[in-house]
Order: sequence, then C-alpha cells, then structure tokens
Amino acid sequence: MRWLTIGLFVAGCGGGPEIPGTSTTLAVDADGDGYASSEGDCDDDNALAFPGAADAFGDDIDTNCDQVDGEDYDRDGYAGTLSGGVDCDDENNEINPEAADIGWNGVDEDCDHFDILDWKAVSAGEGHTCAISTIDEIVCWGNDDVGQVSQAPKGKFTAIDAGKEFNCAIGTDLSLTCWGDDRFGMVSQAPATGSWVQVSAGHEHACAINNTGHADCWGNDADGQVAGTISSPVISIAAGGGHTCAVTSPDGFIDCWGNDDEAQVGLAPSLGDYLAVALGDMHSCGMREDGSLYCWGLGNFGQLEPADSAGPYNGINSSDNHTCGVEFGRAECWGVNTDAQLTAPKDQFASAVAGWSHSCGIKSSDRTIVCWGETNQGQSDVPVAPISGTTTTQYE
Repeated sequence: MRWLTIGLFVAGCGGGPEIPGTSTTLAVDADGDGYASSEGDCDDDNALAFPGAADAFGDDIDTNCDQVDGEDYDRDGYAGTLSGGVDCDDENNEINPEAADIGWNGVDEDCDHFDILDWKAVSAGEGHTCAISTIDEIVCWGNDDVGQVSQAPKGKFTAIDAGKEFNCAIGTDLSLTCWGDDRFGMVSQAPATGSWVQVSAGHEHACAINNTGHADCWGNDADGQVAGTISSPVISIAAGGGHTCAVTSPDGFIDCWGNDDEAQVGLAPSLGDYLAVALGDMHSCGMREDGSLYCWGLGNFGQLEPADSAGPYNGINSSDNHTCGVEFGRAECWGVNTDAQLTAPKDQFASAVAGWSHSCGIKSSDRTIVCWGETNQGQSDVPVAPISGTTTTQYE
C-alpha cells in the first residue's frame, strides 16, 4: 500500500509560512471611525478619537492618539501653540518648555519668550556694569556719561574689571584694552603691548599683571599708588581709591602702597599664605589659601566685618565702601548699605561683585546675572533678549 502525505499550511500558524495579506486576527473598528485598536485607535468607543484627528488643547482628551492633549507634530511630548499648547516650535523636537536654552543664539529653545543670556564674568563700577558673555563678548549697561558703556570694545575677552567710570579688559590674545574716563590717563596710558593675565580698575588708576608675574600700574598717582608699584612677582593685584595692594609670589605676602589715611596700607597683614586681595576706597581685604578673610583700613560702615568671617570664601571683590564674596554658594556682602546693595538674593552664586551702590552676581544654575541695590542709572538692569519669532532684539 502506498501512503499519500498532504501538508496543510495555515496562515498565522507556526507550522508554515505566512501568506501575505492574511491574518488570523481580525481588525475590529468598534466605533466606525476607520481605525481599529490594533491600528492605533486609542479609544475605539469614541468615533472622534483616532490617529490624525483634530485635537484641541485643554480638554484633557487625546483625540489624535499621540499621547498628548493637543497636536504634537514633532512628538516631543508637548502640543504646539497652534492647537493651544505650549510648544513654541512644533516642527522641532529639540524646542519645548523642558529643553535647555542655548545662550546668545537668537533661539528660544525653552519657549519662555527669551533667548537666555549667560555669562562668564561680571564687574560693577560707580553707575554702570560690564560683563563677558559665554561667547566671550563684552556687554555694558548703565551710566554712559564718559563712554564707559558705549565704547566697550569688540572682540573676544577673558577678563574684565570696572573702575569708577572706566573699564579694562583682557582679550583672548592676552592684550589689554581700557575705555571710558581718561582724565588721569587710565585709558591712554594703559600698556599697549604685553601678555596680561589679570587687571584691576580702581577709582582713577589701574593695575595689571603680565604672564611673568610682573605688575604695572598707570593713571592718577597723587598718593604714589602708581609709582610705588613693587618689582617682585605677584599673583594678585588690586587698585583702590588712592592705594594699591598686591599678593607676592611665591609666599603669598600682601604688599600695599599709596594713600594711608585710614591705615589701608600700613595695617596690611604681616603673614603670608594669601591668594587674592580686593580694595575699596579706603579699606582692603585679603583672602587666604583656606578661604578665610582679613580686612583692614576704614571701617565706619562695617567694611571690615565680613558677613561670616569664618568662610571659606571662594572669591572677594570690593568697590567704594562695600565688599562681596561667595561663601558656600551664597552671595555675601558687607559695608555700606544705603541702597540695599548688601541684600543679595537667596540663590546659589558662582561669583559676586561690588559696585558703588549696587552689587551683581552670576548664578551657578544657569550662569545668568542678577544685580541688586541702586538702579537709578540702569546699572542693575541686566540686559535681556526677548524673542520675536526666532530672532532676538538688540541687547546693549
């Protein structure tokens, strides 16, 4: 007897190949909207809900089945503004309210109607403020009666310091540039050559350190604040009202010269281990290697009394009659408080600086600048960049 073997192949069974166009699961469109649950219909009991349906924002109903209330064309989890949502560019999934805003590019990545302006450095003068952006450009604002704002140089910069009514900055090529008030040669007498690593602008004179540790000062020398410049190598220098101080290398001693009416020179500490020095009109402060502080000179407004003398501080900056520093991420200021220049916001700061009647700091979280105190000349009005479409307004 001969046996005949017949192989039966049923589509969808594991025992044979699948026949194109057939399925063992029937697509059931319960609500008759043209889409079954297996085809992406997220609510097959509602004929108004299916992939591609119009989805109005605000009713908490996902009628187009994209898992978002409203129409999310770029699938970033946020409905676009055209459907009433909050995504300001629903064709770009890198732009939405939770995106990180990239500074200075003219684009509103986080949909807050502004391009973030983030900064590397800030310095405050008498009635003006200057800062270096994260794209290394200088922006100044406030009083401009001698060009201390409008004459800010173009180019790329790494350091800046604001004096009373003038400023000095170091370029990425280590060149030195000053602008603003030039009554005593603070601008025109600045070194034209050399490679500079630090600069300090005082009331009417300025000083800088080159890449070999040599210090040079220029400007008003009525009290010997320029002529007395020491020849030994230094790691930090500061120009005050009529005096100058520097930290010598390698032992960290503080050497001061110039006006000593309030012992702002004569009472400089005799021990070493200092890293930095900051000067006001007639007071001085030094920061040791362990972040502790010592201040001397005129103290009629509390200039010699740090907010928490224990520290440690990671930087200090003085101006006329007050000083600011950062202690455990907090901006702390002490001295004269006629315009609330000591009342720092309760943010975490990377740096804090003192002007005459205002203070400013760079926030650690997003590198934006906050200023507090007097604003009668716009010195505390930090620039913003409102977005109109995808471009910024001029921020100067």
